[in-house]
Amino acid sequence: MRPIVRPARPEDAAGIARVHGDAWRAAYRGIVPDGFLATRGREPDAVDRRRRWIEDPKVTTLVAEEGGEILGFANGGPSREGPAGFDGELYAIYIHPSRQRERLGWRLLLHLAEALHGRGFRSLSLWVLRDNAAGRAFYERVGGRVVAEKEIEIGGARLVETAYGWPDLSRLLRMRVRLAPPDPAWPARFAEEAARLREALGEEAVAVEHIGSTAVPGLPAKPVVDIQLGLLTFPMGSATMERILSLGWEFNPAVQDIEGRQYFARGHPRDFHLHACLHGGAFWRSHVAFRDALRGDTALAREYEALKRRLAAEVGDDRIAYLRGKAPFIGRVIRDAGGE
Repeated sequence: MRPIVRPARPEDAAGIARVHGDAWRAAYRGIVPDGFLATRGREPDAVDRRRRWIEDPKVTTLVAEEGGEILGFANGGPSREGPAGFDGELYAIYIHPSRQRERLGWRLLLHLAEALHGRGFRSLSLWVLRDNAAGRAFYERVGGRVVAEKEIEIGGARLVETAYGWPDLSRLLRMRVRLAPPDPAWPARFAEEAARLREALGEEAVAVEHIGSTAVPGLPAKPVVDIQLGLLTFPMGSATMERILSLGWEFNPAVQDIEGRQYFARGHPRDFHLHACLHGGAFWRSHVAFRDALRGDTALAREYEALKRRLAAEVGDDRIAYLRGKAPFIGRVIRDAGGE
């Protein structure tokens, strides 16, 4: 049974208080004084305070729930003490320690961003303790940027909070998988960007290919053009990196998690992905082979389309689950095409 994300109800207050306290003790042990952590979520008014959150019309509170058990929560609304220029604020997002690493945080953040965007908010910020390395890594993976810091006191200890922000809330909404109808402009957009890369990189760019679903005629896709850059040298040197960055591409060290690839993104909202790899290497061969197989077999492309539509409907709020759902099909096609 897959946990659901839904608006919180007053009867969820006790579950939210339990998650809040247990998550604090797990995340902040050794950072926040033990005496303060021991009482977090167990204060005499703990449940009443969480119920007031839920009933406050200015605050949006969501929960992740499975079989009646609250596994996590997130809430937000108008900026309270956020950095200048941000109209929305994420007040809290916590997952019970027993259910972390299930991507519930990603799903709660996406659903909350969608809810706040629907209420008219156009930007979002949040505060996290600077020493909370896991929390900071999470926000960086989803595109948050450090925009401020401040000193605070918790349980008698002086600590530093870091603010992360998304000046354009729509960037967070791109975490949801939404398939767009085939667009005849996708190849032209690729060609224009490929020409810029070739001009900037010269001989270092051995080849530039249009890959992914936007490279297959007639196939619906997320409206982001994927470009594969085959390099003479991999990993790329600093001079090559600087030339790519000078074209407006962004390199996020937090999402360099695929062997044999250096990943860049461009556009707000994101319009292009750039996958830099060794020309002729395993990453290069597999992606070109998959694209060519779909281009050459209409029935295979339609099978892939049906899979994508089903997964987008079932797990569209979890991009990793969507990618994992496609992986067996992609692996089979690449093996059959001799791309491995």
